[in-house]
Amino acid sequence: MLWVLPLLDEAAQTRWEGVRTAIPPMCEPCSKSAPRLCPRLRDGHVLLRVREAELIGVRGTLYPRPGSPGPADDDALVLRHSPDERFVVARQAVRELCDITVVAFAAAAS
Repeated sequence: MLWVLPLLDEAAQTRWEGVRTAIPPMCEPCSKSAPRLCPRLRDGHVLLRVREAELIGVRGTLYPRPGSPGPADDDALVLRHSPDERFVVARQAVRELCDITVVAFAAAAS
């Protein structure tokens, strides 16, 4: 599968194996147009070929357990099979990318 991800800080030092992302894979034609259309990708991106993308959890709003004080966490990562799974309203699926080949890096568009 093909993934197009925004560059992380220190991209040259980044180890892409095992990176967690909520960004879905793309088809080849979209991988060419997405960097032009997506503001996050315009600041630089990497193209990855990924053999394994295991669903590891969700990102969303985690509400406190009944009887627990405190506000909801609006941007929580809740891993699968966690006791907190029942208390999260998911917005995005999160996958861990493995067996990766870096295809290309692209610098920020001018």
